[in-house]
Amino acid sequence: MTPFVARAVVGYSGSTSKATSSRKVDANRRNAQHSETGLLCPEVGTNWNATAFSPVTRPYYVAALGRCSAKLVCGRGKESNLEEQAGKKYLRALDIETGNVFWETPQIGAVDGKRNARALVTAGWILFYGDPSGNVVALNERNGRPLWYFPTSGICKPSPITYTVGGKPYVPLAVGPNILSFGLP
Repeated sequence: MTPFVARAVVGYSGSTSKATSSRKVDANRRNAQHSETGLLCPEVGTNWNATAFSPVTRPYYVAALGRCSAKLVCGRGKESNLEEQAGKKYLRALDIETGNVFWETPQIGAVDGKRNARALVTAGWILFYGDPSGNVVALNERNGRPLWYFPTSGICKPSPITYTVGGKPYVPLAVGPNILSFGLP
C-alpha cells in the first residue's frame, strides 16, 4: 500500500463529471500525468508541507492532500466543465522502511491551499501541528490519538518549533502575525 495518493484518473465522463477509470500512481509520482480528460491526478500529494521524523519510534510524519485539478490550456477557444475537486487532507505516520501507513488522521477545515499541517515531534512522543481550521493540535505520535488542542482563531501555516528555558520545554507557533508559545509539563 502506498502512503500517497494511490490512483490517477485516466477516464472522465463530461456528462456526469465522474471518473470512469483510474490507475495506480507510484509514491514518487513518476507515472502521474495530465490525462486526455484535462485532469491532473494526483495534484499535490505530499510535496509542499514540512515533515517530521522520530528517531526513537521511527515514523515519518507527512501532511497529504489528495485531489485532482483541472488542466487549463490557453488558445483553444473552448470552455471546460471540469471542476477542481475539493479533496481531502490527512496527517499520516509512515513506516520509513516499507512506506506503509501506521496511522492517519483527517484534517478538518478548509482544503484550499496546499500548505497546512506542518509537524513537530518531541522526545516525549507528542506530535504537534497547526491544522487547516486554525487549531494547534497535540497527538500521541504512536497511535495518532488527540491529546490536546487549542483554537487560535487564525491560520497556523508555519512549522511549530521547540525550545527550553530553565529546564521547561515550550512549543511556539506563529498564527497570523502573532506568536503563541505553549509550556509543556
